[in-house]
Amino acid sequence: MVRPSRWIKPGTSSRKDVAGEEFITPRRGTFLAWADSVRDCPGKKFAQVEAVATIAALFKDWRVYPVTNPGESLEAAQKRVLDFIVEDTGMVLLVQLLHPERCPLVWRKR
Repeated sequence: MVRPSRWIKPGTSSRKDVAGEEFITPRRGTFLAWADSVRDCPGKKFAQVEAVATIAALFKDWRVYPVTNPGESLEAAQKRVLDFIVEDTGMVLLVQLLHPERCPLVWRKR
């Protein structure tokens, strides 16, 4: 059963005040799809293995390179992308790049 009150604190003035609503940050161990407690997802391991298999299938025939800026070497572009990943990663629902459009990549057949 869906109950938004589990995840959203109501606004201060009225129930229709959606601008004042805030998401509740769940406590550690709270059930989420891939939580880290005893109540974690029963299919978690299957999903992880499936994700690794998909990545392996993609990288079997393809390589991913950063798009280089004019006058930039491949090594400098790789460092720029790694720095970007460290600096622009955040928690939305899962860990993800906040601005992936700032980090263009190109796929090339092996």
